Amino acid sequence: MKVYTYFDQCCMSETAEKTLTLWRESWEKNGWEPVVLNENDAGRHPLYGEFSRAVQAFPSVNGPGFDYHAFMRWLASAQIVSETGWGIVTTEPDVINYSMDPESLRSLGIPSGKCLFLSPVPAMVLGDGFERFCQAVIAHTLQPEDSFDGNPHLSDQDFAFRYGAGVVEFLGENRYCAEAFQGDRWKTSPCVHYATAYMIENKCLPKHEHIPLLR
Repeated sequence: MKVYTYFDQCCMSETAEKTLTLWRESWEKNGWEPVVLNENDAGRHPLYGEFSRAVQAFPSVNGPGFDYHAFMRWLASAQIVSETGWGIVTTEPDVINYSMDPESLRSLGIPSGKCLFLSPVPAMVLGDGFERFCQAVIAHTLQPEDSFDGNPHLSDQDFAFRYGAGVVEFLGENRYCAEAFQGDRWKTSPCVHYATAYMIENKCLPKHEHIPLLR
């Protein structure tokens, strides 16, 4: 069974590549076939032009390209679904798999037309509704609440939480992927998302040096 992530060389550092290596190794060790997507995969999708223009118009408080590519991973995932005809599992490249084999997810099935969040944020997503998500992004008109600390901003995570109704579903329990340093569950969770904000807060950068020491 394949697991996908999205990684774009142009806005990722050398240390991020080393974290990606940890991602790949951890998933392979648990019986998965890791596949790394990039904007070229998204570019094969018929919605690419519209989607790219829409996302480029969204304001961001982050560095150039960061939120653009965070959105673009949804379209790259949509393209894979269109090619395979099946729902997929996709994660962020800093989600480390400690014990989750493919059989662990088979009982969930694929939620038709949906993106099921297996983590508190869109760090691990299962489903076939990525194109529907992208269509909603294209149709979106910026709202006053699309901001961060008083500055205009819209991330893919914000979009999912605010406007994902009908496409995004939350599992409602955190038994697959936990956020590092949030409570105690991440110490035993099958997968852990080592989110940058929490790693900075706990003085654990660069990630690839600290992740092997944390569990």
